[in-house]
Amino acid sequence: MYSKLCRWLARSCMWLGIAGIVALIAAVSWQVFGRYVLNNTPTWAESLALLLVLYVTMLGTAVGVHDAGHIGLESLLVLVPEKVRNKIEILIHLLVGLFGGAMAWGCAELAASVWTYRLPTLWISEGWKYVPATLSGVLIVMFSIEHIIALAQGREVGDSLVNLAVIDRALGDDRAARTRYERAIPIFAALGVVTLSEIVGKLRTRYYPARVTVVRRGDAGDSM
Repeated sequence: MYSKLCRWLARSCMWLGIAGIVALIAAVSWQVFGRYVLNNTPTWAESLALLLVLYVTMLGTAVGVHDAGHIGLESLLVLVPEKVRNKIEILIHLLVGLFGGAMAWGCAELAASVWTYRLPTLWISEGWKYVPATLSGVLIVMFSIEHIIALAQGREVGDSLVNLAVIDRALGDDRAARTRYERAIPIFAALGVVTLSEIVGKLRTRYYPARVTVVRRGDAGDSM
């Protein structure tokens, strides 16, 4: 029952993350269109895109814990006996769960401390920036407990939600659907690259502004 609940939560996070990516691409695309075509940059698009990045990242992090898809060094685990390996894996999931709990607690306190403030361009509480990390921390704790229970029972958590074999079986022999799927991949990849480049440019401009050089008469130059 608990595994079914965790799997449903992970699947919901995955679909919410996909919806967030679509909304993120739409927001950045509208911002680019407004800036270069309409000559009227929407001020809310940047703040919304950065907020969506937080939600997509944190939900994806939680799903990665459920699927055990994060990067890990297993060179030592394969050298130890199976009983010792299981204990080490339980310890790893326990530490991950403790990290998720600390993240949820800290981010919840941050959200409560700034909840009365407002984001100027979105007119919503600034605490919404810390809500995704709080939810992700709670989900990480739940998924870590699921892994610990599965290891104690000598089994593994269900198959990964993002499985190319599942997609291949779903497409079957439908050549038209397979062709549409293969054509959509580079399109979404290109949109993703444009979106990420725009976000990186915005972050670079905000946190690393360009240096302004003021040249006075008789001086070689002075940097501000």
